[in-house]
Amino acid sequence: MNLKEKNFALEEFKENKIKEEKQKILDEYKEVLSEEEIADINIEEFSIENLSDKLAAMAYRKIASKPADFQFINTNIVDSYNDIDSIVKKYKEN
Repeated sequence: MNLKEKNFALEEFKENKIKEEKQKILDEYKEVLSEEEIADINIEEFSIENLSDKLAAMAYRKIASKPADFQFINTNIVDSYNDIDSIVKKYKEN
């Protein structure tokens, strides 16, 4: 096997790995995005990072446009173990 053949084999291997990574990213969004939305994306024109960003943006827009199916959780609950004043007070007492 000469250098050109080795180079070609390595390039082919690299391209296959990139395609696999892109497919994994597409699979992560199949629960949020429809097959048509995913099919409209030409994965060849995006890098792995850009593809992930594009799909995340599409998923966000889709989710944000739907009415909320959830209830807000009250985050104003004060847990004495996490309250800084109570922790400081505890250590001052000791």
